[in-house]
Amino acid sequence: MARSYPHKQTIIIFIICVIGVAGTAAYARTQPVITENISPKQYVPDTLTDQFGKNFFARFMLLQQGELTEDPDSIKKVIDQSLDEMVREAPMPQTYGKKDIVIIGYGDPSSQKTYANAVGATFHLYMPKQDAATIATEALEDNELEKLAAIDDIIRAYEALLRGLLAIPTPENLSAYHVGLVNGASSMLFVSQGMRKISTDPIQGLVALSMYASAQESMRIGLLQLGDHFSQAGVTFSNTEPGILFTQIMY
Repeated sequence: MARSYPHKQTIIIFIICVIGVAGTAAYARTQPVITENISPKQYVPDTLTDQFGKNFFARFMLLQQGELTEDPDSIKKVIDQSLDEMVREAPMPQTYGKKDIVIIGYGDPSSQKTYANAVGATFHLYMPKQDAATIATEALEDNELEKLAAIDDIIRAYEALLRGLLAIPTPENLSAYHVGLVNGASSMLFVSQGMRKISTDPIQGLVALSMYASAQESMRIGLLQLGDHFSQAGVTFSNTEPGILFTQIMY
C-alpha cells in the first residue's frame, strides 16, 4: 500500500508559487492572436492551471476597471470565485459500478477463496512498490523535476492493477466490496497522474494532493472489509496463498 505522506507543505508551497507565474502566462495567452489576413484566434486553456489563470485574471481586470484592486474583500471574492470554478471543472477519478466488473453467481466459501487468491495475486503482481507523492516531494525539494519521470512506472502499475481487478470473476455477494476496491485503485491512479503533472499543471497537482489521503484510505478500507468478510465466513489462507494479504492489513 502507499505510504503515509508527511511532506504536503513542500508541494503546496511549490504549487502556490507556480500558479502565480502560470496564471499570468495563461491570461496573456487568452488575448487574440492577429496576423495579416488571419482572423483573431481565441486561446483555449488546455490545463487546469491555464483555466484558473484565465478565470482569475479576467476577473481581476474587471476589478481594475472598477478601481477595486486595493479592496481586500473584492480581491478575496475574486479568488474564491476562481477557486470554486476550478473545483467544479477539475477532472475526477473515473468511478466504476457493478456493471463494470465480472459478476458470477452467489459465492460459497470455495469460490470466495478462489476470488480472494485472485485479488491477492493481482495486488502482489501489480501494486507499486514506490509512492508518487514521495517521489514528487523529493523532486521539488531537490529542485530536480526530471525525477518526476519515475512516477510513470507507478502510473503503469496502477493501470495494470485496475485492469486486473476489473477482470476478476467476482461472486455476487462480494461485488459491492469489489467495486469499492476497484474505485480505490482508480483513485490512486488519478492521484499518481496528478502528481506526475505537478510541474506543468500545478492546480491539477493540488487536486490530486487533496485526494491523496482519501484515495489511500479507500484502498485500505476495501481490503479490510473483504478481510473481515472472509474471517466471518470461515475462509482461511495458508502463508503460501496470495489471499493471505487479507490477514495482513492493519486497522
